[in-house]
Amino acid sequence: MTGEDGKPLDNISLNVKGDMTHAGMVPVLAESDGNGEQGVYHIPFEWTMAGDWIVTVDAALPDGQTISQQFDFTVSGEAGSSEEHHH
Repeated sequence: MTGEDGKPLDNISLNVKGDMTHAGMVPVLAESDGNGEQGVYHIPFEWTMAGDWIVTVDAALPDGQTISQQFDFTVSGEAGSSEEHHH
């Protein structure tokens, strides 16, 4: 996470939601503990099944702003494996 000036942002609360691209699946939720190091956060996230996912990251900034960004992922292979992804 970096600010508009390109500097790393630490101590940000991140909420992550993963949705399968087809209806009827329960979303996967995760959040950070706010302990970023040089703007890098490690969030344990479990892909519950293989397929196409849309991951939405909501970040609460120190100045009170909230920003949101979506990422597309394709998960292949064994579902249910716990992986850490960097945003």
